[in-house]
Amino acid sequence: MFNRKKYFLTIILVLTLALSNVVSGANYKNYEIEPLLAVAKKIQGDILGYSVLGYIKVQDLTYGDIVKIVREMGYTKEVTKENYYFEEGNKTVLVDWHIGKCYYKLVVNYGQEIQIVLSVDTGKEEDLTKIYDKIKGVLLPYSDNVHISTSIYQYLPKDLTTPEIVEKIYLSFKLLSAKLTLDYQGEGESYGFLGYSPYLVNTIESQGRKVNLHIAVYLDEYKGGYYLIIANPVIATSY
Repeated sequence: MFNRKKYFLTIILVLTLALSNVVSGANYKNYEIEPLLAVAKKIQGDILGYSVLGYIKVQDLTYGDIVKIVREMGYTKEVTKENYYFEEGNKTVLVDWHIGKCYYKLVVNYGQEIQIVLSVDTGKEEDLTKIYDKIKGVLLPYSDNVHISTSIYQYLPKDLTTPEIVEKIYLSFKLLSAKLTLDYQGEGESYGFLGYSPYLVNTIESQGRKVNLHIAVYLDEYKGGYYLIIANPVIATSY
């Protein structure tokens, strides 16, 4: 599928900080997926796949609940002690598996509150809307406040220069009438741009500013090309 470098993941926003400050998120499918896909097509890079990540906080979650969640997502093996990790008195449950080209992961962190992250990474052949519906449907029985982050992964032609890539990113902002909130540079040739678009409903608040668009690019040193990620509201990871 696609390869996400660890050095790049260290510079993205932390999920539990970002998605805990959600402003709004109505009618996700009409106002989030379609604009993101439209922008991805305008950039004219090869779409590699998608990532959908759901996040909730709950007061109680039993072993039976964990088994039910992973069963509903297609996991067929047993959840055993190998799935449990303990650090500084806190317990974490991690279950991950593959079905076809889809990679599923459930992470449950037991601390002062219980945080649940359910994610699916998939190739471009899958239906992004169905993945969203599935994750939301599985998490809703445990919390009415389900936060979701969606990302589209693309590969850009290796002959593009850095200014040409940055131009594509600013074109994406223009297509969504988005205002740039923050930009940054990570290790090597990796760049990130965060902003707010009136066309995207699923919005968070960061440092007093609304954010619902996150575009990042990094160089694949082995293939010589660039990877581009377009996300709403931010690029998020479960680890």
